[in-house]
Amino acid sequence: MEFPADSNFGRAYGRFAKEERLQTASPIICSPIDPHDKTDMMSYYEDLSAYDYCIRYEPEGTTALNVGWLSSKQPFTTGETSYEFRDLLLRFCRDSHVVHIARGFHVCELCNVSSARWYADAKDRYGPHTTWASIGDGEVRVFGKNAIYAAPTLIYHYVFEHSYLPPDGFIDAVLTGPAPESVDYKTLLKPA
Repeated sequence: MEFPADSNFGRAYGRFAKEERLQTASPIICSPIDPHDKTDMMSYYEDLSAYDYCIRYEPEGTTALNVGWLSSKQPFTTGETSYEFRDLLLRFCRDSHVVHIARGFHVCELCNVSSARWYADAKDRYGPHTTWASIGDGEVRVFGKNAIYAAPTLIYHYVFEHSYLPPDGFIDAVLTGPAPESVDYKTLLKPA
């Protein structure tokens, strides 16, 4: 995909209003379930590869690592995760902590349901204030000791419903890094 260089795509880690459109100028790999339904497309990135989906809106001088950008056409690691990890991960995916909110949404390719059914069943699927995590709209950031991780809001769904096992560094960052409600976390999210 290519977009005009002068397009207004948003701001670093700022929450997008629903009227704004999140796009990317860098090439992405998409795996459509239904080639006629563009909402069924999810970007795939290998775990721990350099994040570049909305790179121009990342704070200068930082490089985030991709985690949880899954596709039904690519294998992924599965395994058990702790309740504590899942609970904390859901907190990162709550609406007030989501960055780069898009106008559309992503259907979980692994569930193999239509986008209409996905959206209809999604209302607060994981509790109050989880709209973006429930429909797959937006991204989260997790700050570790040595890395920043960029994940789609669907990461919670992948872990909870499909036993996706994120890389150890990401799990450690969720468990030991700044909590999304903390002042430290909010400070790290602010653009330079």
